[in-house]
Amino acid sequence: MNATRQALIDSMKELLWLRGYDATSPNQVLDHCGAGKGSFYHHFKGKKALAIEAMNARVDELIADFDLIFGSDLPWLNKFQQYLLQPRTGIKGCPMGRLVSDPSISDNELRTPIDRYFKHLLMHMSMTLSQAQQAEQLDENTSPVILAETVVSAIQGGFIISRALHDDQSVNSACLGVFSLLKGLARQAEPMAVAG
Repeated sequence: MNATRQALIDSMKELLWLRGYDATSPNQVLDHCGAGKGSFYHHFKGKKALAIEAMNARVDELIADFDLIFGSDLPWLNKFQQYLLQPRTGIKGCPMGRLVSDPSISDNELRTPIDRYFKHLLMHMSMTLSQAQQAEQLDENTSPVILAETVVSAIQGGFIISRALHDDQSVNSACLGVFSLLKGLARQAEPMAVAG
């Protein structure tokens, strides 16, 4: 990929995370990456086109990180442990979740990458929980879909509280809390009988 185009995408990714869509201007992107004004419009029709490209690039990165854990052979609870207990910078917020509050994100094209990200997480968490239930490793009275939504909601809510209180640890506490909930719903394997 052209180096200037990539620099524009990388700068937009960072500014979307720091400032959101509505508060980010093309001039700020240019200042951030040091590119000339002509190069912006050579590569992109405008701010929206660049934002969509940057958001899709960010979603690809986040999904790849998620899939490293949830696509592994780890036991179901260890997958959630690894995902939930990784350190998060709460004040910065979720790179995708924080964009939802921007009024312009009601635009379908801007919302599509966000939908893709959250639907991917929810689908694969639900599948993992369903498999755990089928293997009798998770309480059978629990809905995998509702539990997956609870996990994602806890993370996103933790980010909001972190930003509201200006405290990085709130999101990590929320993640620890929802992991404790999952541990409480886990079923231990029956001990094997010792042959006499």
